[in-house]
Amino acid sequence: FEMSDRLIDAAWEGNLREVRRLIEEEGEAPDGIDWWGQPLEASCARCHLHVVKYLIEKQHSDLSRLSRSAWGYVYSPLHCACGSWTYHYSTHFESSSNSSTTSRSLDVVKYLIETCHCDPTRVDKDGR
Repeated sequence: FEMSDRLIDAAWEGNLREVRRLIEEEGEAPDGIDWWGQPLEASCARCHLHVVKYLIEKQHSDLSRLSRSAWGYVYSPLHCACGSWTYHYSTHFESSSNSSTTSRSLDVVKYLIETCHCDPTRVDKDGR
């Protein structure tokens, strides 16, 4: 899938206008993947519900794909939203513990489970 860092960055920052422009005008793949993951995972990790909804409802991003980190951890967009953790090229794991982020995280988790029917008990073939 053809995708640049610009799409991940826009999803990470919650910049829906740029996400739409990159996909709709420049032809970047909404389910593209780089070493960080997918735009959907980035927007879930940062609790940007408006971007999450666009990627799922308008671009039909794949909620069933599991990604594997360089450390061997397996995760889905739901894991990213549930963990309220953030990661990006220039930083390390950071806790997102303020009440605004927690509330936004719960909104994304609720949307993924109740509207998109994501299974919170799903594991990969190795039971992770």
